[in-house]
Amino acid sequence: MTAKHTPGPWIITKNQITTTDRRIGIASISNGWIGFEDCPQEVTANADLIAAAPDLLAALQKAEKYVVNAFIRHKEAGHEATAREASDTIDILRAAIAKATGATASQWTVEYRAEAGGWEVMQGSAHRGIYPSEEAARALIAQVMGE
Repeated sequence: MTAKHTPGPWIITKNQITTTDRRIGIASISNGWIGFEDCPQEVTANADLIAAAPDLLAALQKAEKYVVNAFIRHKEAGHEATAREASDTIDILRAAIAKATGATASQWTVEYRAEAGGWEVMQGSAHRGIYPSEEAARALIAQVMGE
């Protein structure tokens, strides 16, 4: 899936969050809304979090690939408890990625794949996992969509 957001990195200047070359503004920071001159620390922390969003999304995507590989290794080795923990972590990572990329229910598909031995979940053209049952696959989508 192609990113719809402005690519990072983003930085915080005195009155806005912008790309590092300052060509594209991401968010305005003004007195009464965020206001850095006499603002509480919470507001500054919120601006830091917004500016870090592209890096956080990239980290989630990289971690998801790593944990999927760990899940496969543990499943093949018969380490069921560790594989379950990895599977739960994959669901959490995928839910956060979907939220960050603005996934909607219409972008999700669930199809049975005999060669994979389960139900494949796709978000647009991006593979999001193989699940043992259709119910489990649809439960992931419902979790991601907040249903």
